[in-house]
Amino acid sequence: MRAMSSTLLQVWLFLAVSAGLAGAAVPPPPVNQFIGIPDTTFANLIEADCRFCHNQSPPIEAVDPTYLPDRHHVLLGQPIAQPSAAPYVAPGQRFYDCFNCHSLGPDPQTGRFTFEVFRDCTLCHRQLQGQPTVHHARPEAQAGQCVICHGNLVDDMDSGHYIPTYQPSRITPWPSNKPDGGPRGEGNCNFCHNTVALPLFDPTPVIDPASGVLVFRSAETHHATGFVQDAAKCVWCHNITPGINDAFSIRTCQNCHSVASLHNIQFDDQGDGIVPGQENPWFGHIGANSDCVGCHGFGTQAMAAPAAGPVTPYLTAASSSVATAGHSALISLYGTAFVSSPFGRPDLTHPCQVELTDPNGAVLSLAPLEVLPKEVHFRLPADLDPGTYRVRVAKAGRVSNPLALVVRPAPQLSSAHCEAGLVTLHGTGFGGHFPGSQGITGVTTEIREMPGRGRSGPPRTIQMEGEILAWHDTEVRAHFAACAETITLNSIFGSVTAPLETDSNSDKGPGKKNHPRR
Repeated sequence: MRAMSSTLLQVWLFLAVSAGLAGAAVPPPPVNQFIGIPDTTFANLIEADCRFCHNQSPPIEAVDPTYLPDRHHVLLGQPIAQPSAAPYVAPGQRFYDCFNCHSLGPDPQTGRFTFEVFRDCTLCHRQLQGQPTVHHARPEAQAGQCVICHGNLVDDMDSGHYIPTYQPSRITPWPSNKPDGGPRGEGNCNFCHNTVALPLFDPTPVIDPASGVLVFRSAETHHATGFVQDAAKCVWCHNITPGINDAFSIRTCQNCHSVASLHNIQFDDQGDGIVPGQENPWFGHIGANSDCVGCHGFGTQAMAAPAAGPVTPYLTAASSSVATAGHSALISLYGTAFVSSPFGRPDLTHPCQVELTDPNGAVLSLAPLEVLPKEVHFRLPADLDPGTYRVRVAKAGRVSNPLALVVRPAPQLSSAHCEAGLVTLHGTGFGGHFPGSQGITGVTTEIREMPGRGRSGPPRTIQMEGEILAWHDTEVRAHFAACAETITLNSIFGSVTAPLETDSNSDKGPGKKNHPRR
């Protein structure tokens, strides 16, 4: 059989690859938006993004590192800012009160008033459409330090990572407008990271049908970072060197998107672990041959991606973002790429570790209790100091994006005194009290009621809730019908129980003993 002619071979390759692309699960653009920062603008932040920086002792120093509840509670009685982000401000109201932020609704089962969901920063604080984000104004971002927020899905500009210097070839990706790209724009970054197929440039954002993310053009997502306001930073993305052709512009992208980081990005859409080259297309960069073609061009065949293997893990959520100092806790992390087999070799699967970075930058490595393709379970130590920690999953030297974990101070009682039913508590970490929210914050005692007239049987224990007279972070005063043996303080940071001191026998309630002052 005669050898296939060059022209016929090219036609066959075109038809074969085109058929493969047409049969892809969700062909771009836009590509599935399940991993990393989506192809969108910073008008779509979620709660976890906010809490990473805006909290007590944040890993990245924010504008105001005060503990968030305190930062908001000190506004009580202060003049209302104009405009105010508080969700419930009445027309003409001049000073903040509790119900500008807290909405109480009745529980249909108990009849008690409980808090409606409000602990979401984005309910009040929103990015203004068309305005540059403030989130790249931090010194770290201005210095090109990207990994601290994005993980190893991108690179720090000064990390010394490998950037090719050889002459670009036909399969070298271009950011856009590759002259010999595929018929639908293959070979360009924005073949996938755009809203419409090249060469069209419709500025209208579209909804990604798979993830529901509002997708913008690649140029818009990068310009929306705000770096464009500094003309000196245009060269971070744009090659403006005279005499250098457009093929070299991909080298500029690699200031932040290196060969190693790009070839380790993959979402586990099946939830059974990642095997590069054997996944569904359009969920990453190394899942299928179609992904290779999308970046490198329509004539490319599958190849072993450089540095493929320790696919960068990505975190989406945690079972809890708050823990209490002095108490161990089981925490689950959720995301993707926790399990990946390089080159289809399960025996080379890289083990995961959980990394905690404390407010001072010290890193504590924890061995997980269990690692699944989309879940990592670990035990948080009980001896952590209060503050905000960065939580990452690390695998073979590659780290995920961070989530914030706040270790709050446990309430401490230094003294508990009762006189004629008036209970005075001193200590630290009491937080605030919310009237009408029984069971959330308050002071309770237990009184043993002895059998008496009209009742027989054994003694019974009755729980009594005190009337709160004053509540401060270091002192609480409450009134009861009588003094009891112990007292329990229920705070937003947890509960603490201590024996009650009394001054005289007249303070004792039924069945109570006198406790000397300490």
